[in-house]
Amino acid sequence: MRAAVNDLARRCRGPATIIGIAFFWAVCGGFARPCAAQSIYAQPPHSSPRLHVGEDQSKTAAWGPNRDEVGLSELVDPRSYRLAPGDELILSIGGAVDLTLALRVTADGMLVVPSIGAVSVGKATLAEARTTLAAAAAEAYPHSSISLALVRPGLLRIPVTGQVASPGSHTLPATSRLCDWIARAGGFLASADARHVELRRSGETTCHDVLAWLVDGRIDGNPRLHIGDHIHVPATRAGFRVRGVFAPDGGAATAGRLLDRPFQTESRLIPFRTGDRLDFALRASGWPGDQTCDLGVWLLRPGEARRWVARKDLPETALAAADVIEIPFCHDWIAVGGAVGRPGVYPFLPGQRAADYVFLAGGPSAIGRSKDWKRFDAQGAEIPLAPTDTLLAGERIWVPERRSHKIASLLTPLGTVVAVIVSVVALASSK
Repeated sequence: MRAAVNDLARRCRGPATIIGIAFFWAVCGGFARPCAAQSIYAQPPHSSPRLHVGEDQSKTAAWGPNRDEVGLSELVDPRSYRLAPGDELILSIGGAVDLTLALRVTADGMLVVPSIGAVSVGKATLAEARTTLAAAAAEAYPHSSISLALVRPGLLRIPVTGQVASPGSHTLPATSRLCDWIARAGGFLASADARHVELRRSGETTCHDVLAWLVDGRIDGNPRLHIGDHIHVPATRAGFRVRGVFAPDGGAATAGRLLDRPFQTESRLIPFRTGDRLDFALRASGWPGDQTCDLGVWLLRPGEARRWVARKDLPETALAAADVIEIPFCHDWIAVGGAVGRPGVYPFLPGQRAADYVFLAGGPSAIGRSKDWKRFDAQGAEIPLAPTDTLLAGERIWVPERRSHKIASLLTPLGTVVAVIVSVVALASSK
């Protein structure tokens, strides 16, 4: 274009022509340079410049995320975090040469650094990678300070098998922990043993108590994973149950026909782990709740009598597989069970008598007694009941069946048998 302008100037030597051409050149040049600059640095709307691997970031525009950000629950510890393929890092060199290089760990665990070459950092911790790069850069960049920082973790693909909702290989950032992978796999199934989750790494298997992490925040139950790891969730092999309070022992004979609990409760199976204590089992089941007694619980062990464990003794009480823990109801309630219209738990009202609560429960049923009811305290011990006695919070009232009903229940089958015998004899005599 400059040659064309010079040729035009030679042909048009008039002052006005030269001034016009100069003005035209200045205007075109002034517009051309800004347009070129804009075309180089233009970005799509609502997007950030990408981090370009291997370029000196100190000489380029500010860069931003090139994929969705994933929040971190804590700062990355350089001594424990192991680099994985896809990790994005910043290498800063200060001194005779000032450079800020964006690097990414390759699929074979290498960092390619200009003037240095490929440096192996596969499965090395971030602290170890810093030491390795400082030693490798000492010759290429003498008398310079070297620093390496993790900008964004790469993605790992880890297989999750066993008792999870969606077994298979799942992808998460390398900073994710064991619970994150289980959640990505849909969570535990009801049959899962959350106390012995297996982490298989380099031919070795370690078991982790994920429930302890969820209940008490024990970090050893929620480790970080490395490339090549495999998670397996086994099925529950042994456990103990936590359930609601049962009705007094006096109603055991009618358990098959009448409600033998003052109210329906959820029964939870908690996987057993050697060394479990009663207080941990209760915390895992959500105890104490709004409608549960906070003074203690009942412990049932096969071959032993049911015993009361006070709250102060919970941390020292060891559990065994197949134990059953019964959580009593809250002391702000009165339980009415047995032969009544609506067995259940009713709010405690100071000054009320047993008859008042039986009336709330629909009164004695057709087979229930109108007197001689039984009264039990919160620990299950039977105490005398007089018609004028007012109840205390947490007590239970049990309405037994009438004796005539029990006798009739026994005589009815006997009468049927006698009637059949008489009929057979009568038929035989008629012949």
